[in-house]
Amino acid sequence: MKQISIFFLFFLYFFSIHAQDTINLKNKKVIHAYITEKSDTKIKYKTDSIHADTTYSTKLSKVKTIHYQNGEVDLLSSQNPRSLFPLGINVGGDFFFINTSLFTYPIFNGSIDYLFTPNISAEANYRSMLTDFYPAFSLFSIGGKYWFANKYSKNGFSPFVGLFFTQWRSKNDEERVLDFHEPVWLNKYLPEVPIGISYINKSGFQSSLQLNCFLGYNNKNDELQKVTGFIEFRVGWRFKTSKKGY
Repeated sequence: MKQISIFFLFFLYFFSIHAQDTINLKNKKVIHAYITEKSDTKIKYKTDSIHADTTYSTKLSKVKTIHYQNGEVDLLSSQNPRSLFPLGINVGGDFFFINTSLFTYPIFNGSIDYLFTPNISAEANYRSMLTDFYPAFSLFSIGGKYWFANKYSKNGFSPFVGLFFTQWRSKNDEERVLDFHEPVWLNKYLPEVPIGISYINKSGFQSSLQLNCFLGYNNKNDELQKVTGFIEFRVGWRFKTSKKGY
């Protein structure tokens, strides 16, 4: 009879453990509990301990996965598209403007970027008019972006803002080259601020629309002269890497 009671108690304990939600923390700690609330930043839960009426809370940044008692598994930020596909390669086209004047010269752009977290990325990009005739120019930029979407969101849309350091290489006017003996090609180094929105689908396809703003300078006296920029559209593909979800 005593053996039956022990077996029965063990069965109840085993059933109660498996009837609870399981919270796996990033520090490898496992919590068996009943989750009462989950927000974008934390979860609240109760346990079967002597403090059963007490509600605990844990930040989602400390949680790796949640296994619910109904069999559902929440992988949290590892399901964020910017976590699943950290490496991206994109190509596209630009429209160039100076102040309020829009120029429709064909401009090609290509970029490669890497997301260290779902919210922070580093990027290098190149733009060119693909010609050597005036007013030809090309740009090489390197910098980073901040993505505003919640890192635990599965939504592929995210607005972003960035800061880049850009080398602007432009063809000089032929008259200035001949009359003032200026160089054929001019180089400027300008800060660039991109603002836009991007979408990544479940397969890794990415598209984005952004406005790139530059501060331009007068070649003669280096005084602040105008704001120039690009309206830019990109499409590309993102790739999985060996790193795990954040």
